[in-house]
Amino acid sequence: MQKSLIFFLIVIICACAPAEEENTIRNRSWKIQYDHRGINHLSSINDPFEANILSGWIDADVRFQLNDGEWQTVWKRFTEFYRPPEHEPSYARYTYADSEMVGFTDYKPGMPFSMEQTFSFKDDALEWDIVLENRMHYHVNIGDIYINFPISNAAGPSQEGLFEGGYLQHQFVSGDGSFLYFTKRSGNPPYLLITVKPGTGLQHSQGSTYFIHSGYTGKQNRSVARAQEHLYTELGPKGEGNDRLEFGFRLHWADTYSELRDLLYENNLIDVRIVPGMSVPEDLEAQFSLRTRAVVDSIVAEFPGDTELKYLGEPLPDHYLYNVRFNRLGENMLTVYFDGGRKTWLEFFSTEPVETLLAKRSSFIINNQQHRNPDLWYDGLFSIWDMRNHVLRGPDNTDGWTGWDTYRVACDDWVLGIAPYLASVNALFPDKDQIEAVEYYIEYHVWGGLQRTDEEEPYPYGIHGVPNFKVARDTMLRAQIE
Repeated sequence: MQKSLIFFLIVIICACAPAEEENTIRNRSWKIQYDHRGINHLSSINDPFEANILSGWIDADVRFQLNDGEWQTVWKRFTEFYRPPEHEPSYARYTYADSEMVGFTDYKPGMPFSMEQTFSFKDDALEWDIVLENRMHYHVNIGDIYINFPISNAAGPSQEGLFEGGYLQHQFVSGDGSFLYFTKRSGNPPYLLITVKPGTGLQHSQGSTYFIHSGYTGKQNRSVARAQEHLYTELGPKGEGNDRLEFGFRLHWADTYSELRDLLYENNLIDVRIVPGMSVPEDLEAQFSLRTRAVVDSIVAEFPGDTELKYLGEPLPDHYLYNVRFNRLGENMLTVYFDGGRKTWLEFFSTEPVETLLAKRSSFIINNQQHRNPDLWYDGLFSIWDMRNHVLRGPDNTDGWTGWDTYRVACDDWVLGIAPYLASVNALFPDKDQIEAVEYYIEYHVWGGLQRTDEEEPYPYGIHGVPNFKVARDTMLRAQIE
């Protein structure tokens, strides 16, 4: 009887115990799920919300060319899971895994090269390694090598889903010093940091795609960042030494911003701090600190004759302190060479003195961006100046915007911030004409127009948060809206 009861309890416990999720590996920091297409779930074991940072599959790809042929990408046909084939396979991706790693190999006999991606645990980090290997006896031109890291922005309409269920991306795409990090809307940890391994750098980004090499894309797209080098590379013929390319990233969870900075330092990258910032008035200096375990070999100014760069020493171990002043307006780049040949860029922007900028901007607003016509229902409105056509836009001249899109010329952040800006400037630097413009705006556009007066019912002092307050106030006009 006692043995039967014990057996019965064991059966119940086994039946109630949650089964291990299929195609899942985990350790003390990570939960990873994958299928035959790749990894589609990354979350922190320590996240109480178990938020998956991904909205799709992590993957790498290559844009390549044989001789002078067409540019093409890696051919991928997915099979369920790897089985050692007894004959030539009809698929091109093998998937394999154990308790510590997941790997994907893209190759089918006849393809010019193979691409292998492995994701493996190393202490609290996740290592992502990419290997390209030539399988043919001729060169392969590589135009782009890039990774896709699609993030989940939110998980459902609930407060928890909006603020804890997804991530926002941040990036420093700057050669060998590049890194990416991702935070929740709530600001709560965990944060995800992706660092580059030595020999890997980022040259360009487009959305959730990050380019290790971007020679092809950089040449085709004129909007890419001017600071970055957009380089090609190649795979040499099989057996000739340069027939293999290796790249890698490390993924880390962090609980604080200080820990993010420490991880940059621990991975031989550079933790940069700059005051007052990277937009620097020409009459001020900037001071910056490079905290790194690597050796800072040199810093080279883009315009040496117009740049005053001074090394101030090492106030703390591994903290290298500098002063810089730029005597040339516009973009000014400092190239930091470190760790025996690696390099990254600090992209500064030099402006005129702050007082000059405030005066010029304020003058432009009152001379070009305010409607002054008592016959207009929006008399006094500060609106948007069309730089291309040299026209002041407004509710009757939207340049094609219709419906709620007319917010851009009549309401919301686009234009409602102009008058408060003028008012704040004049609190420091009073100007008779600018003060008069603000008062005109309040008297003729705001009070009794955009804003209900204290005598209006219902909702005295209420703001009409719509593109066209005239329609909101006129029942006949409002009735005609479809």
